[in-house]
Amino acid sequence: MAENIKNKEMDLRRTLLITVGFLGGLFFGAALITKLQAPVTPGGEDLLAEIGNEQLTRAELEKQLTVELVPIQNDEYRILERGVEEWLHGRLFQKEAQAQGVTVEELYRKEIWSRVRVSYNDIVGYYNKNKELYNLSLEQANPFIHQDLRRIEYLRVKEEYLNGLRQKYGAKSRLKKPKSFVEGLALPYPSPSPALPKEAGPAAPAVIVPPAPTAPPSPPPSPVKSPHIAPPSRGPQNAPVTVTEFADFHCHFCKKVSPALEELMKNYSGKIKRVFRHYPLSTTPGQGSFLTHEAAACAHEQKKFWEFHDKIFALDQGPQASELENLAQAVGLNMNKFQECLKTGKYRETIQKDLNEGNQKGVQGTPTIFVNDQIVPGAYPYEHFANLVEGILNPGKKPPVPPAPQPSPPPPPAPAPVVPSAPAPIQFNDLEGRPALGPKNAPVTLVEFSDFHCPFCKRVGPALEELMKNYSGKVRRVWRHYPLAMHAGADRTHEASECANEQEKFWVYHDKLFETQGAPRDDAALLRIAQEAGLDQKKFEKCLTDGKYKDLIKKEVEKGNQVGVRGTPTVFVNGQLISGAQPYQNFELAVKNELAKKS
Repeated sequence: MAENIKNKEMDLRRTLLITVGFLGGLFFGAALITKLQAPVTPGGEDLLAEIGNEQLTRAELEKQLTVELVPIQNDEYRILERGVEEWLHGRLFQKEAQAQGVTVEELYRKEIWSRVRVSYNDIVGYYNKNKELYNLSLEQANPFIHQDLRRIEYLRVKEEYLNGLRQKYGAKSRLKKPKSFVEGLALPYPSPSPALPKEAGPAAPAVIVPPAPTAPPSPPPSPVKSPHIAPPSRGPQNAPVTVTEFADFHCHFCKKVSPALEELMKNYSGKIKRVFRHYPLSTTPGQGSFLTHEAAACAHEQKKFWEFHDKIFALDQGPQASELENLAQAVGLNMNKFQECLKTGKYRETIQKDLNEGNQKGVQGTPTIFVNDQIVPGAYPYEHFANLVEGILNPGKKPPVPPAPQPSPPPPPAPAPVVPSAPAPIQFNDLEGRPALGPKNAPVTLVEFSDFHCPFCKRVGPALEELMKNYSGKVRRVWRHYPLAMHAGADRTHEASECANEQEKFWVYHDKLFETQGAPRDDAALLRIAQEAGLDQKKFEKCLTDGKYKDLIKKEVEKGNQVGVRGTPTVFVNGQLISGAQPYQNFELAVKNELAKKS
């Protein structure tokens, strides 16, 4: 009986995770969790089971399931915390807008967007410090750096302005943190992306960064107001699932993810609406990928967007300006109309509005896809999107997976269908025994899933080290193994690092592995590094030969998959996922926000 009760409790928890994760229902999720943890009531609802005179109460069961319930309680607090903050922000902007006699949109433009400034010197300075991250010339990297710096500056200005409004109107959060709260512990569904209040409308146009001094700037084109035109879409307007993709036609990963979305439309015909939004990484109108998106908008005007879209992605790389007319002819556009549309920059404002809206929704790269309100950053496989769609169409039910085809003759038994289970949360004791730097009681915990053979993991290392130095005593850094299958021998290297950890020399070994990245990683090389790190050679060699930590590395990868890791590096800042070799400023902003919540 007790086992059945535990199974029911687990089923209820899984249902809750799927509902919250796939629907993004912040307050709905909080309500369900609160109901799960309802106090004793006079009606005897606290009694869960009985055998004769023996009774099982909710309080007794909760004591037994503490390890499993604590993550849910943690995320209930985070869900409510986000809701409280969003309510405070929205009301503060409304109050101040009323006090100044303007709309919320006008207030945003006046007090925030007008202060967002990124100079050419800022870009040059940032490029010189982070040149190795881009592997591009300054001219090529300019639009990418501009976009990143502008987003960082926007968040800084907004947070600074909000802090002033908090003081002015005496805004305070009265939400109390649960006693069981554990820093760095979170359930693995994505956090909702920060967005402007709906009343704010579109953001001000981006600042156009001047070209390098060696190339004199050309006069800006005369602004042309874009006609209103709905974003390109496929599928019924009233479909229960809307898949909105922010993409760049010159982005290899956008091309890679497109077939998965096409397959999704086919397999869920009539249930999905697919919407395309422009997000060119080149932000200069009339140039690079921005020009390609202008051409696609001109094709959309003639109701040929998707044909134009498919022709572009059929190319090996993004088209040059000289190729756009050939593509237009190939899909049967009226060339006079197309040429005039492109020449006048008719849809530049439309492209810029999509960019601004993407920034407001938290888009940080391409492709970024929203399945209803749930964000999917990156080129995920078809199965990931299908699982999300199933979660929306059939909340709480496991998505069906077709069995693998059977070869013949003779046909062997078909393997059992693999049904993805609900993501499991990181348990609070998962971090015990993992290599870590910084105090255990630090207010901010960085959980880093990384691969010693990954060049991007090497690049992000200095940013995390600088963070530990600048916020000494306030940040704890925890290492988690995530060797990628594409890197031959990576598993063995991670095993070796655990053998070093056994001798309390993990971080010394860690540093030497990254310092010599690209060099041979056979056992002889791993032993040489151990010698350089001052390890006991006999103990280290026996540990490595015995494969002592082989199973641990596999479990680490499984845990990473469960919490949403899809590549390296992936860092969780108090549960907030930051994917990729992001610059120092992005990590610092996340840390500052976490510290501000605790002040």
